[in-house]
Amino acid sequence: VLAASPLDDVRRTQDVELVVSHGRVVDRGALLGPLPAEPLTGPLVDDFTSGSPTSALGTAWRVVTDGAIGGTSTAESAVSDGVLRVEASLRPGSAGIGFVELVLPLDATGAPRDISEWDGVRVRLRVERGPLALKLQTADVDNVDYHAVVLEPSETAQELVLPFSGFRQLWSAQVPWTGRRVLAVALSSGGMEAAEVAYEVEEVEWYRDDL
Repeated sequence: VLAASPLDDVRRTQDVELVVSHGRVVDRGALLGPLPAEPLTGPLVDDFTSGSPTSALGTAWRVVTDGAIGGTSTAESAVSDGVLRVEASLRPGSAGIGFVELVLPLDATGAPRDISEWDGVRVRLRVERGPLALKLQTADVDNVDYHAVVLEPSETAQELVLPFSGFRQLWSAQVPWTGRRVLAVALSSGGMEAAEVAYEVEEVEWYRDDL
């Protein structure tokens, strides 16, 4: 449907008011918006049985530090006997904050994936020392304050069941969680003071309440 008659001016053929398909008005915003992300249908993210940084998804864990903002934080990671072990040193720089993250993209192309059919994350790990949070990086958040859950230190390995409803952005206005455009899972350590961090992870998977 055109906004004005093209009989008066042929250029008005480009002035489209709305589109009707099979008797229904097409949602222009949905039509021009991003395509729906491909769902992740399997529960396993990683059980670290590969003996390498390559996950069960086929993507690889990678270390991201604060070097770009003047920090000197470092991290070492290794996978052995079905366990990912990470040791890091937080050393904030001129920006006043230091961070080290172990990031796992959900898709090899960097595209977001849809995990909305799942209810949360189940993770088995031991946090020996230092600050640690599990973050879900999504295309819906336009800053680095992704939805996260703080993980507390423990003397032994423990299985944590973390519903998506418990994930929160830590310092900015809350963006509603949808789970439809998730880019990566991240194990994130950060703070304004120097600190030592160590933790071990045995398994990460999605879960559903009805399974």
